Amino acid sequence: MSEKLLVPCRPVQGYNKVFDVGEKGMRLTKFGVIKLAAGTTYEDDTGDMEVALVLIGGNFKARGEG
Repeated sequence: MSEKLLVPCRPVQGYNKVFDVGEKGMRLTKFGVIKLAAGTTYEDDTGDMEVALVLIGGNFKARGEG
């Protein structure tokens, strides 16, 4: 792949798409940044997609079905 994967992202509160399936040569992966201020929440339905959470800083609670 000749396309660079350096994608500028200046996240704001909530979900910030970096790239989606089919973009940047990605066939199975999408990537986004969720930025939350202290005491706020974010909720989404991931459907049939697997999710990986990477905590950059702070504390969080996550829950899902099962």
